[in-house]
Amino acid sequence: MTIDGYTKAYNSILFNSRLSNNAKTVYFQIQYYSNIPNFRLSKDLILKDSQLSINTFDKVIKELREANLVFQYTEKQ
Repeated sequence: MTIDGYTKAYNSILFNSRLSNNAKTVYFQIQYYSNIPNFRLSKDLILKDSQLSINTFDKVIKELREANLVFQYTEKQ
Protein backbone atom coordinates (compact mmCIF):
# COMPACT_ATOMS: atom_id res chain seq x y z
CA MET A 1 0.00 0.00 0.00
CA THR A 2 1.27 3.45 -0.91
CA ILE A 3 1.04 6.11 1.76
CA ASP A 4 -0.01 9.32 0.00
CA GLY A 5 -1.44 12.66 0.99
CA TYR A 6 -1.61 13.94 4.53
CA THR A 7 -3.49 13.42 7.75
CA LYS A 8 -5.23 16.31 9.47
CA ALA A 9 -3.80 16.65 12.97
CA TYR A 10 -6.12 18.24 15.49
CA ASN A 11 -4.25 20.70 17.70
CA SER A 12 -6.31 19.55 20.68
CA ILE A 13 -4.65 16.14 20.35
CA LEU A 14 -1.24 17.31 19.18
CA PHE A 15 -0.75 19.66 22.13
CA ASN A 16 -2.55 17.57 24.77
CA SER A 17 0.00 17.27 27.58
CA ARG A 18 -1.99 14.42 29.16
CA LEU A 19 -1.30 12.13 26.18
CA SER A 20 2.03 10.42 25.65
CA ASN A 21 3.85 10.90 22.35
CA ASN A 22 3.24 7.22 21.57
CA ALA A 23 -0.49 7.73 22.08
CA LYS A 24 -0.49 10.73 19.76
CA THR A 25 1.41 8.81 17.07
CA VAL A 26 -0.91 5.80 17.23
CA TYR A 27 -3.98 8.06 17.27
CA PHE A 28 -2.88 9.80 14.07
CA GLN A 29 -2.07 6.45 12.43
CA ILE A 30 -5.55 5.19 13.30
CA GLN A 31 -7.02 8.45 12.02
CA TYR A 32 -5.17 8.03 8.71
CA TYR A 33 -6.38 4.46 8.18
CA SER A 34 -9.94 5.24 9.25
CA ASN A 35 -10.31 7.51 6.22
CA ILE A 36 -9.60 4.70 3.73
CA PRO A 37 -12.92 3.32 2.43
CA ASN A 38 -13.62 -0.34 3.35
CA PHE A 39 -10.29 -0.67 5.15
CA ARG A 40 -10.17 -2.94 8.20
CA LEU A 41 -7.65 -1.79 10.73
CA SER A 42 -5.83 -4.43 12.73
CA LYS A 43 -3.60 -4.48 15.77
CA ASP A 44 -0.88 -6.15 13.70
CA LEU A 45 -0.82 -3.31 11.19
CA ILE A 46 -0.56 -0.60 13.83
CA LEU A 47 2.12 -2.60 15.66
CA LYS A 48 4.12 -2.83 12.44
CA ASP A 49 3.68 0.85 11.57
CA SER A 50 4.33 2.20 15.05
CA GLN A 51 7.19 -0.20 15.84
CA LEU A 52 5.95 -0.44 19.41
CA SER A 53 6.17 -3.57 21.52
CA ILE A 54 2.89 -5.38 22.20
CA ASN A 55 3.03 -4.32 25.85
CA THR A 56 3.58 -0.65 24.98
CA PHE A 57 0.89 -0.78 22.30
CA ASP A 58 -1.64 -2.20 24.77
CA LYS A 59 -0.82 0.62 27.23
CA VAL A 60 -1.22 3.21 24.46
CA ILE A 61 -4.60 1.83 23.38
CA LYS A 62 -5.74 1.83 27.01
CA GLU A 63 -4.59 5.45 27.31
CA LEU A 64 -6.53 6.42 24.16
CA ARG A 65 -9.65 4.54 25.34
CA GLU A 66 -9.55 6.24 28.75
CA ALA A 67 -9.32 9.60 26.96
CA ASN A 68 -12.37 8.57 24.87
CA LEU A 69 -10.39 9.01 21.66
CA VAL A 70 -10.71 5.48 20.31
CA PHE A 71 -13.25 2.71 20.53
CA GLN A 72 -12.42 -0.90 19.83
CA TYR A 73 -14.72 -3.23 17.94
CA THR A 74 -14.05 -6.92 17.52
CA GLU A 75 -15.57 -8.90 14.68
CA LYS A 76 -16.99 -12.29 15.54
CA GLN A 77 -15.77 -15.07 13.33
